[in-house]
Amino acid sequence: MKKLLYIMLAGLFFACTKEEAGPATPSDLSNLTGEPRVGGVLLKWNKPADSNFLYVEVRYQRNDETRTVKVSRFTDSVLIDGLLNKYEYSFEVQAFNAISGSHAGGKVLAVGPIRPVRRPVAVAYLQDQLTKLTVTDPMIETYTQETSEGYKQNLVDGDRLTYWHTAWSANVAPLPHWVKISFAEAAKLGAIKYYFRNNNTQSGRPTQFSVETSEDGLTWTKQWTSQAGLSVTTPVTEERLLAFDKNYSAKFFRINIEASFNNTTWIALGDMSFHAMGEKITDLETVAEDNY
Repeated sequence: MKKLLYIMLAGLFFACTKEEAGPATPSDLSNLTGEPRVGGVLLKWNKPADSNFLYVEVRYQRNDETRTVKVSRFTDSVLIDGLLNKYEYSFEVQAFNAISGSHAGGKVLAVGPIRPVRRPVAVAYLQDQLTKLTVTDPMIETYTQETSEGYKQNLVDGDRLTYWHTAWSANVAPLPHWVKISFAEAAKLGAIKYYFRNNNTQSGRPTQFSVETSEDGLTWTKQWTSQAGLSVTTPVTEERLLAFDKNYSAKFFRINIEASFNNTTWIALGDMSFHAMGEKITDLETVAEDNY
C-alpha cells in the first residue's frame, strides 16, 4: 500500500514539475511579407513543417496604440483592414504556445513600413435628378429609316403624337436598329425617356436597348445593355424612363434597339429624350479618415 502511495506521489510530483516548466517554445514562422491593399495590408508567412504552435499573433500600431490580432495556426495569411493611405504601418508576427495561462513565443518577424492603397472615390447616380440634353434633328441619324412615314425628326420634336418608324416598305434590315446622336463636344448621357407610338398595337415596341459610345463616330464600344423583355404594356400617354448603370461621356452615342415585341423587324416610337443623371460623389478615403 505504501509503495503504491509513493508511486502516486512521484507521478504527481513529475506532473507538477512538467507543468511548471511551461509550454514548449514554438517552431518559427518564416518569410513574412506584406502587400498593400485598398484600406489595408495583406500579411503572408510560411508555416513551419511541424506546426508546433498554438496560434499566431500579429501586432501593429494604430492611433499610437498597439493593436493585436490572433490568427489560427492553420492559416498562413491575414488581411489587416481599416487602415489609412496617409500612414505607413509596420507589423510584427510571432507564433505562440500556451499552457495554463503561460505563453511561450517564437521568433519575432517584422515587415514594413507599408502604405495601404487609397480608397476610391465612389459615384452614386441619381435617377430622380435628371438633366435633359439638347438634341435636335440635325444631331441624330437613324438606322433603319422608313422613307414614306415616321421621319426621324419626329423622334426629337417633343410631341408624343408624332412618331418615328424604322424601315418596313423597303431596305428592311434585322435588329438592332439605332439612333445615333452627335454632340459638338463630349457630353454625359445616363438615361433616356421615351413614349410608345400613339396607337393600339404593341408590335414594334422596344423590349431591349443597349448603348454604344465613340470618339470619332466610326469605331464603337458597347457600354451597357438593358435587361431583356422590357414591358410594353405602359399606356401610350405615359413616358417611360430607362436609366443606364452610370453616366457615359462621349461625343457620339448610339442607342441600339436590340429586340422588339413580337420580334418585328421594325420599330415605332412616339418620342425620345436624352438625359444625364445627377451624381453624388463620395471620397471613401476621407470617410475612413473621419471614422478612424
